[in-house]
Amino acid sequence: MGVAAARVYQRTTTTAAAAAASSTSLSGITNSGVMVLWAIHYLLNLTWAPVFFGLKRLRLGSVINYLMLATLSVLIPLFYRNNAISGLLLLPYLAWLLVATALNNAVCRRNPTDKNGYNEAMFQSELLGLQKKAADYAGVTWLL
Repeated sequence: MGVAAARVYQRTTTTAAAAAASSTSLSGITNSGVMVLWAIHYLLNLTWAPVFFGLKRLRLGSVINYLMLATLSVLIPLFYRNNAISGLLLLPYLAWLLVATALNNAVCRRNPTDKNGYNEAMFQSELLGLQKKAADYAGVTWLL
């Protein structure tokens, strides 16, 4: 994903410089919009792991996955139009994102969330924390 973005960025800066010199082309502005969309996608990517694993918000993690699929489905043709290799480089990532989304959905199905947003993963995490506190209190740390 980074290599594809770098190739588009290089072309974006070159196109923007040419557009500024000739004042007739707006393709640099369009290409900078592509990079903004890429940055949004990247931020979604960075937020998924802390939301899913850290906060154990499985459904929100699923929503983030779908947002990443949506932004990537827009990015691939835009990258391809800008630089064909960049668009093609995103296809394996798309395949992985589809697998990750399917896995996220499977985890959501196996960990139902109640109306308050509490799920089995949160329960297990809290239970493990209580077990560790009990073991520390009892002086038995080798069990956990």
